[in-house]
Amino acid sequence: MPASTKTGVSPYVQIKLNGQDVSEEFLLFEWASFVNGGYTIRAKLNNAYYSILNLLISDNYLTTARLDSAEVKFKIKWLAEEKLETTELPAIVTHLGAGGTPLGGVVDLIAVDPPSFYLNRGDSSGKIWKGKVSKVIEDVVGEYAPSISYKVSETSDNEENYWPQMRQDPKTFIHSLLDWSAPITSSKKEDRWVVASGTDDGGSPKIFIHKVSEISPLDLGLLRFNTTTGDEIQDIVNFEMLSNNFISAVQTKLITQGLSSISGQYMDRITDTEEKKVYVKDKNTGDKVNTNIGPDRGFKKPKDKDWATNVISVPEFNDGALGIPYEDYVSGRARGVFIDVLNMVMRVKFRSTGIPELSDSTKLGATTVNIGWKDSDDQPFFLGGKWIVYGFHHTVVRDQWFTDMYCYRIDYDSTAKVI
Repeated sequence: MPASTKTGVSPYVQIKLNGQDVSEEFLLFEWASFVNGGYTIRAKLNNAYYSILNLLISDNYLTTARLDSAEVKFKIKWLAEEKLETTELPAIVTHLGAGGTPLGGVVDLIAVDPPSFYLNRGDSSGKIWKGKVSKVIEDVVGEYAPSISYKVSETSDNEENYWPQMRQDPKTFIHSLLDWSAPITSSKKEDRWVVASGTDDGGSPKIFIHKVSEISPLDLGLLRFNTTTGDEIQDIVNFEMLSNNFISAVQTKLITQGLSSISGQYMDRITDTEEKKVYVKDKNTGDKVNTNIGPDRGFKKPKDKDWATNVISVPEFNDGALGIPYEDYVSGRARGVFIDVLNMVMRVKFRSTGIPELSDSTKLGATTVNIGWKDSDDQPFFLGGKWIVYGFHHTVVRDQWFTDMYCYRIDYDSTAKVI
């Protein structure tokens, strides 16, 4: 398999600020994105005679920025014969700084993805929303961020549900619904939610609130990192590894509990003799994803012993409106915690030359990279092979572009879907 990293003569960052192209002024550009974290950019721009500040002021930045927004559109590309560039994305300016001498200086701006910007602005509403969880999320996005399109996985609860917003801002309200509702998605208890920001086919902002199983995997191909010398190209510049086997003490098995006021059923670790309702462990979280590795590349999962950690469950919706027995969603919050913590067992950050293919935040968590790594004896190294990418950080200066890939593996013998 050929290496994925293709480069040109030098990198170039295209930046449009309120429609004005300021690409020639960039000094430093950073762009980071992680699973469930949206994306953030930071740009340092040369500011001769403070022309960029004048541009913002003439566009009414001071009079509108606290009410509306200043938009940035950006992409990174290698100057080459081939088209080696990231997707153009929009962002909203949140911080602006500047400094220098009388003749000019530097402008430093930070911007975030539009869904994160608009859905953080609330009105302390006590409104009650009606419908399935998925429809309520769509309605909330439509009311608070009408310029943002959306894709929301459908849930299987009752269309006659009522959901009080409880004075929460829209982002917090949406997360409060996602916190426990993984068991009412179409794949039931074994899936989990992922929230990501991207664009629709026309390049307009779009929020994706979907299940891991609905993400189309992206394969970044083979990148080489060898300790032996020779003619083989090295794609990886450096790496950092962090493994935490002590997670086993708290994450081997999670247990929750609850009492149904409708049926009178009490659920805890004693009454759940078959360990199907309140227990969350490897065997009943089979929709998590993993790479195809063996015992030479990853940890072996811990034995299913008696120790366990308690996770507080979401209370029952005791008017029955959810249309689903409490036992079918009581473990929802614990399932999310189980998978999120498991992903922290073995993590690595690989730094490569700039990778334009790694620009779609909506595919994080299902993106893979294959590291070709041999030791000093020319044998496969245990950190080689496939990894799941859950975040990236691009850093560009005038003559260099680096991409940090944040990767993880779970236990090689976990019950999981291989990607």
